[in-house]
Amino acid sequence: MAWLRAFEDGKTNDLQSSYWEHSQPVDALFNTNEDPWEVNNLAGNSWQQSRLEAMKERLFKTMVETRDTGVVPEAMFYQLVGERNVYDYVNDPYFPYKKLLRYLFLATDMEVENLTTLKTALSDSHPVARYWGLMGCALLGNEARSSLPVIRELSRDPYQGNQFAAAYALLQMGYRDESVTLLKELIQKPVTTVASIDAFYVLLKLGESGCLTQEMLDRIERECEGDKNLGYVFRAAQSYYDYFELQPDE
Repeated sequence: MAWLRAFEDGKTNDLQSSYWEHSQPVDALFNTNEDPWEVNNLAGNSWQQSRLEAMKERLFKTMVETRDTGVVPEAMFYQLVGERNVYDYVNDPYFPYKKLLRYLFLATDMEVENLTTLKTALSDSHPVARYWGLMGCALLGNEARSSLPVIRELSRDPYQGNQFAAAYALLQMGYRDESVTLLKELIQKPVTTVASIDAFYVLLKLGESGCLTQEMLDRIERECEGDKNLGYVFRAAQSYYDYFELQPDE
């Protein structure tokens, strides 16, 4: 929060401000010998593309071999895994690991030629596939507007992680009011997942004040009490509430 306030007050330099002013690049590649603070991103340089592709292939292979749990969005852990361990969940022989990982990689490539496959993911029976389809469309923004009808349908998906992803996709396509309405609905729901953490962050970044009353904050605190993971939801809510409460009056 201190960093954001410093940016809003004009106290950050160009590099520090870029975090808040621009979308962050998909890939990051640094020469840590010459650039130990990882300031100069080399991923966009043409002479680094073969190295970058080789690293992506190696990452994909390693994730498959280790059954890396990163293929499952954290916002969906509770609804998908329940009382089980997420590692056991992804190691279930019926879990379509490779298919979902491919959707993840395609979604985060930000390449419009992946849109046809991302549309397939939107209609997939597996909620994680739908999530990566939605996030892929969000990253493509206006280039994925042909998916709008399905994205709007998925704003009512049974999984709150997908509800957030649909709202975020709408935001990235320019439907701010529609997105904010969905995000407000999400933070008002009983806390059963951590999906609302992302909703609070986006609402804060948009400068949408007044979405959380003291009564709602108290309710969230009660629902998160005794659960370490859900406790992060309360922290996000508290940070959102404090940020706007501490703003000076106009």
